[in-house]
Amino acid sequence: HCANGDNVCNILDGTCSMGGCESGWTGSNCQEACDGSYGADCGTTCGQCYLGQACDRFDGTCPTGQSYLCEPGHRGNKCEQGCSADTYGHDCLETCGWCMEGSTCNAASGTCESGCQPPWDLALCKEILAEVIEHPQDLSLPLAQPATFTCVSRGEPLPTLTWYHGDEVVSGGDSITIHTTRNSSLHTITSSLAISSVRREDNGQYACKP
Repeated sequence: HCANGDNVCNILDGTCSMGGCESGWTGSNCQEACDGSYGADCGTTCGQCYLGQACDRFDGTCPTGQSYLCEPGHRGNKCEQGCSADTYGHDCLETCGWCMEGSTCNAASGTCESGCQPPWDLALCKEILAEVIEHPQDLSLPLAQPATFTCVSRGEPLPTLTWYHGDEVVSGGDSITIHTTRNSSLHTITSSLAISSVRREDNGQYACKP
């Protein structure tokens, strides 16, 4: 498998004295197939193929038909290219989270090594810990008057809020209405609990929890 052209192997020992080997072959007599490398004389090392598999010994492309083509942090049909800015993972298919301004995530793991932009703080800076940022205010009302409590929580994914009267879960009913508004851009959810006509048994502490 001496390289194409006028080059021929030595008739005594079979070595390719000029021009080296054809693509996919190596060794003094060009009879050894590339392993972990490709091209003429197997002179180019394979890229980061998925699960460390060897590339095609002729053109360097990584094996197809699997979950991914490349190991994390690499892309391209030869897996020789690193991820572009703000991407990571196998084949660079994932988008980085909200890393600190001016920085990007680790191309392999997706972690923001410089930290997260507030309020992002969980799971590769892609989640916000759910918390109540506005609690219901105290009310003092005569009997038979309407009452409304409002609660605001922030989190990503947007949390689900549950209302409590003391230790008891409050559900909507004949005299109680619960209305919820979601704001995806602010990562907030606002919930209002309205009592149409206050009774003595409605007295107590009202709270919402994500």
